[in-house]
Amino acid sequence: MPDDYPLMRFDAVLFDLDGTLVDSAPDLAGAINEVLALHGRPPLPYADLRPLAGAGARGMIGAAFAVVPGDEAYLALRDAFLDSYERRLLQASRVFSAMFQVLDHHAHLDAGFLFEHRQHVLEQTGLLGRRGRCHRDEFLLRPCCRSLRQ
Repeated sequence: MPDDYPLMRFDAVLFDLDGTLVDSAPDLAGAINEVLALHGRPPLPYADLRPLAGAGARGMIGAAFAVVPGDEAYLALRDAFLDSYERRLLQASRVFSAMFQVLDHHAHLDAGFLFEHRQHVLEQTGLLGRRGRCHRDEFLLRPCCRSLRQ
């Protein structure tokens, strides 16, 4: 690095939990398959759903029901999906194996890590305590399932 390269000081390092620290695709797929079952439809294969995990509720509902936001059925399907996902969270999801190393590598920073989920989720994953602080009531980076309904 050149001597005149500006050094950056970080006040915080922020990580999203779903899809960044935790592979939540299994629980997202399970949630949409649960909603399909409620509607008398067969489950979709995990291999078909995994690529849609990053698209969240919109992607999963679109693939399963061919419904998009704005369609009459979308809000009810979204609510059912989010309810199911909230119940299933961390049943099959796991922390990506390299993420503990990433967090430990950044432990020298004079900063904490802010996560979007409730403290019990962080405790279950083992992420809390790796300089992680859950300030959900003070900072809302991206609303969790219930807040999406507002």
